[in-house]
Amino acid sequence: MEKAIDKELMSHLLRLEKDQQDRVLNYIKEMIASEEMESRAETSEQDIASGKVKSFDQFNTNYENWKIQKRASSK
Repeated sequence: MEKAIDKELMSHLLRLEKDQQDRVLNYIKEMIASEEMESRAETSEQDIASGKVKSFDQFNTNYENWKIQKRASSK
């Protein structure tokens, strides 16, 4: 992704009033945050599918089994 502002975009931004610029900025921030969350979610799903990390259900099952074993060994 090229990190430069397009001249046409800049010219249109400069024509906006302050409140309009604020709305555009908020929209851009929301769009970037949404794209970042989607990317992280996709990466997490791939990591779970490939076994790099455990899903919550897997972790919870392992934890419950650990608690049962811990109780049994402490008797």
